[in-house]
Parts: sequence; C-alpha cells; structure tokens
Amino acid sequence: MTGPGHKPLVPLPAITRQFANYLLSFGVAVGLFAAPLLGAKRIPFFEPLVAIFPEEHQKLLIPVLTFCVGFAALAFQFFASETIARRSIRKAFIILLPFTVLSAVGLLLLSSSYIVRTRTRDVVIGWSRLPSCLCGYASDADCIDGLGPSLGRCWSSQSIFQVRASLFLSYFVAIESFATAVGLLVLQQEKIRQQKKKEKKPAQRRRRPRPAAPAVAEPSPPAEAASEANPAPPPEQPTPPASRRPSRRRSPSAPPKS
Repeated sequence: MTGPGHKPLVPLPAITRQFANYLLSFGVAVGLFAAPLLGAKRIPFFEPLVAIFPEEHQKLLIPVLTFCVGFAALAFQFFASETIARRSIRKAFIILLPFTVLSAVGLLLLSSSYIVRTRTRDVVIGWSRLPSCLCGYASDADCIDGLGPSLGRCWSSQSIFQVRASLFLSYFVAIESFATAVGLLVLQQEKIRQQKKKEKKPAQRRRRPRPAAPAVAEPSPPAEAASEANPAPPPEQPTPPASRRPSRRRSPSAPPKS
C-alpha cells in the first residue's frame, strides 16, 4: 500500500509483500483482464456467455466465476515451475476438448428450453408444469405474464432449483474448460521454450572459441649459418711469460787469509 509519493504507508516484509502482490494479481488483476469475457464489462460488438442468464443471476455468476478464473491462473503459474512432460499436457488437452464442447452444447439446449424471455423479464422455469397449473395450452411466456412474480402455481420450487443448478454447472464447466485449455496452451509454449533453451546451451559450448596456442619459438639457425652471420672473434694470443734476468750468484767467499 503506497501513499501519494509512492512510499509504502505500512512497510511490509519481503515475503508478505510478495504474498500481497500475488493475492492482488490472481484475485483482482486476472478478473480485470477477463472482465469482458466474464461479462463484468461490456464492450461493443461482443456479447459474453453470461448474457443468456437473467440479470439477477448474472450478479451472482460474475463474481464467483472471476474467483474461479483467478484460481485457475494461480494453478497454472504453480505447475509452470514443475516438471511436466509435453505428452501429458497434450493428453490433458485432448481429454478436455469433449468437456468443453458438451458443456457448451448442454448450456445452449438448457437455456433455449428453460430460460423464458418475456416482454418484461427473463425467467428460469422448471422441468415441467404442475397439473394444477391453469395456463392450459398457453405459451410459457404468456403463462408467466399472467402469473406475475410468483411461479409456484405452475412450476415447483424444487424443479426450478434443479434447472438453475444445471444451467450454472454447464456454464461453469464451459468457462473453466476454456480457461484450462488456454492454460494448457501456455504450459506447452513454456515447455517448448525451455527445451529450446536447453538445446542452445550445448551448441554454445561447442562453438566456444578454443584458447590461442602458445607461440612456438623459431628454430635456431644451424651452427654453420650462425657462424657465417656472426663470425667468431679471433682467438686471443697467449701472452708470453715475462723474461727473467739470470740471477748472479755470488761465489762463496774465500776464507780469510791468516
């Protein structure tokens, strides 16, 4: 939570701040991005799937489904860091396809049969009319206009609840199946990106330039060529030994004469 100067009013520890960011990201931001799909925000030339329900039911469905879509985004963010084989992702996607198609078709059939649009409102009716209903062969729309706000004289509350639950379940399965299929596509793209990244690493290692070889010393020229290029100085002449004069030895002195 920040103030006018983008300074936190209440300092939070790092883990708590990360928890708050994730809580707002998956609980609020995902719902804001999915608002046109869920019907929380209407845009031109697009009608969300929730528009088939009466307005009183839309107010209940939109918040609950926003929470479910945010939880689905949280689950896929969690599994994105796990080791999941691409074959498993492909198998889950193939199994999910019939659920998405069947739920959408079931929602179409139920809504066209049991959601009656009158001149003033849209109403969910039960499986069949009660024997005590006085509408006779009149259409459901005319019967509802004649009954007023209470439908208990022609449809039981239990039957209306069962139809409403079937409609809600078909809608939830259709939207969640679609969101799950999108999440599986994101997981597959992430696994492909990780696999390409792993394949690039060994290639970069192989292409890494080898260290330069040490410089090889040039071979020394042969002795003859070296002697020709650099002639050796002449040998030094030995100095003659210094001449010594012959020493004159004195003859032994004669004995003194007596």
